[in-house]
Amino acid sequence: MDDSRQYSTNLDCEVVIFDSDTKRLTELRKNLNSEKIQVATCVITNKVNYTRQFRKARIIVMIDLPTHQAWKLTQLFRTSFPAAWILIFGAERDVDRIIGFELGADDVTPKIDDQEILTRILTRLRRDKRKYHRELYDFSGFLCDPDARTLISPAGGIVPMTARDFELLLAFARRPNRVITREQLLDICGIGNDVLDRVIDTCVSRLRRKLASAGAPHEMIITLRGVGYQFVPKILAAREKINTYYTFQSNSESNSY
Repeated sequence: MDDSRQYSTNLDCEVVIFDSDTKRLTELRKNLNSEKIQVATCVITNKVNYTRQFRKARIIVMIDLPTHQAWKLTQLFRTSFPAAWILIFGAERDVDRIIGFELGADDVTPKIDDQEILTRILTRLRRDKRKYHRELYDFSGFLCDPDARTLISPAGGIVPMTARDFELLLAFARRPNRVITREQLLDICGIGNDVLDRVIDTCVSRLRRKLASAGAPHEMIITLRGVGYQFVPKILAAREKINTYYTFQSNSESNSY
């Protein structure tokens, strides 16, 4: 075994945890296993390891890693698993948390205790497993399917979306033409209240760029200074596009865990 890593091998895992504290890893794995959640744990010592084999992972967790390792892993997993949630715990400086969000992490917090780490992981898994009534949102040529966590562009292609991007888009699509404050977005998207306002601004700016590059005909999210944001496209019924959507979905593997 490479001396830079130790894995608990489980290629079908739902959760992958990186940490240098073997005792904490053991406890987290035991507690998650007791909830019938499959977990892979990784101890990083000398270098970042490329873990492409964890293709079914839904949540990637990094605890107290040196920032350069956390950033490399975030970039790797965001590219390899665009729909997975990436949670980083132990980023003490404001600038580190902002960089983490910029690189595609979905939750970046300062150091917290082990019980809260476990609670956040379980909460995220439960949210992902909730069943909703069928929803499809058609706006400005885009088709958004919350159940499949997929956005189809006006040209018919699947738009690459991080988990955080998609939660943010859903927050807007479900509340068209309503003013949403930064505080409401923090709550709706399940982001910790300890993050800075400009982190939400960064996430909204990233979503705007993705929509524009995917063919948005106009600015969809407008800023109301000192108040919040407003999603302005008209949301249309999308029933007639369901069959077209499934044609695209069946030919794509990009959003499978």
